[in-house]
Amino acid sequence: MSRGNGGEPTASRGTDRAIAVVVEYTDPFRHRLSARWSDYDALGHVNASRYLTFLEEARDAWLVETLGLGGADYVVASMQIDFRRPIPLEERDILVELRPLRAGRTSVTIDELVLGADGSVMASAQATLVLWDPEAGAAKPVSPHDRVRMGLAEV
Repeated sequence: MSRGNGGEPTASRGTDRAIAVVVEYTDPFRHRLSARWSDYDALGHVNASRYLTFLEEARDAWLVETLGLGGADYVVASMQIDFRRPIPLEERDILVELRPLRAGRTSVTIDELVLGADGSVMASAQATLVLWDPEAGAAKPVSPHDRVRMGLAEV
C-alpha cells in the first residue's frame, strides 16, 4: 500500500494475487474524545498506556457504526504503535482517525492516528482485529457484505 498525491492510501495493482482488497474511499472514520485528568502522568502528559485506550474507544465506535459489532465481537491479534509527540496536560481535545487497510479471511487491519487539537500526529498505530464469534469461541469470517460496509472490496 502506498500513499497517493493527497497522502491517501492507494493500492498497487500488480500481478500478485496475495493482495485481497483495495481501499476505495478517502475519508477516515473520526472519533473525538477528551483526555481525563487520570490519563496524565507525573510528567504532565498522557501516559503511553492511555493511547491504547483512546484507540480502543475509537475502534469500538467504528465497529458499532460500520458493522453493528460490539466489543465482544472482535479480538486484537496484533497492535503496533509509534509515539510521535506527547499530549501535554493543557491539551484535552483528541481526535482519533481510523482507516481500514485490508481484510483477510477472518481479520481486518486498520491504520490509526491520534491527533492533537491542532491536527498534529501524536501517535500512529496499526491494529489487526480478528472477528470473533463469542458463542463458538472461535474466529469468524469477514463477510463480503462487511467488506463493502468497511469500504473494502475484493480484487
